Amino acid sequence: MAVQLNYIAPKGWEPPMDGRDYLITYLDIELADGIPDEKFRDAAASCAAESSTGTWTKVYAGKDSGIKMAEKMKAVAYDLNPEKKTFKIAYRSDLFEEGNMAGLLAGVAGNIDSMKMLKAFRLIDIKFPKNIVNSLGSNALYCT
Repeated sequence: MAVQLNYIAPKGWEPPMDGRDYLITYLDIELADGIPDEKFRDAAASCAAESSTGTWTKVYAGKDSGIKMAEKMKAVAYDLNPEKKTFKIAYRSDLFEEGNMAGLLAGVAGNIDSMKMLKAFRLIDIKFPKNIVNSLGSNALYCT
């Protein structure tokens, strides 16, 4: 992946305003065979990138590019635990189309599933912000 933005939050970072405008995922990963443990941080960054605004190719970064929007909308990995291979990813809630659970899950889980750096991953938890829960109508009964 050609990671052009920093997808790792500074140590100790937490989503602003108690995360109420963020969708938070908690992941447990297993690195692919041949990927050393020292690459855990890169894998966490790649998960945040691949599931938000990252791309596998270098993109135009000139004056009229979408890089500024990508920087604003990017997800960030935080609360990294290299020993347990767990971390959280914070996504701005406006990155997702409201009412579209299939699209949301495809973004936060489906894109990560095909990453070559990973042998396996577990999506342990998702914390949904109110605007997304409210947009799901009766389906929101299954979100807590």
